[in-house]
Amino acid sequence: MIINPSELDPRSCYKLLIGSVVPRPIAWTSTVSQEGVYNLAPFSFFTVASRPPPMLCISVGPPPETEGGERPAKDTLSNIEETGECVINIVSLPLSNTMYESSKSHPPEADEFEKAGLTPTPCEVVGAPRVEEAGVSMECLLVGYYLWATTTSLSAGWYASTSAMSSIRTAAYSSLHCY
Repeated sequence: MIINPSELDPRSCYKLLIGSVVPRPIAWTSTVSQEGVYNLAPFSFFTVASRPPPMLCISVGPPPETEGGERPAKDTLSNIEETGECVINIVSLPLSNTMYESSKSHPPEADEFEKAGLTPTPCEVVGAPRVEEAGVSMECLLVGYYLWATTTSLSAGWYASTSAMSSIRTAAYSSLHCY
């Protein structure tokens, strides 16, 4: 069977993508706004983009509709554009329900660590906090981004599909620390 994505409605095309490209790890992305508000959101369109230099990439889709219209961008993307930083935390199975809680839509002024019952912990290099409960957290600096515009969505994130993050420090937090 040959499937032409231009002949599919957007929802069917999305379902085909997420059902075909598996498994997809989750980039549990933590950021902080210029006002100091913590943001935490999961992104399943996430991968390693490069080895030397080590780079990660995530794709940030459009925000959900909100009362009174749409937000211009998701808080994660707005914060990364403002600060140039984020932390990619890796979700383990025991944290999957908590990760789901962090996927819910909140206003920009909401502390999403607090909403999900998680502990924000300072990082070594970037201003965004890491998730203390996560086993692996990667502190990242924004290298660039690419906007893909379609009639139904705008993706903005890192490198090939959106914007590139330079991973400047990776730590396995527990008894082992590797920098």
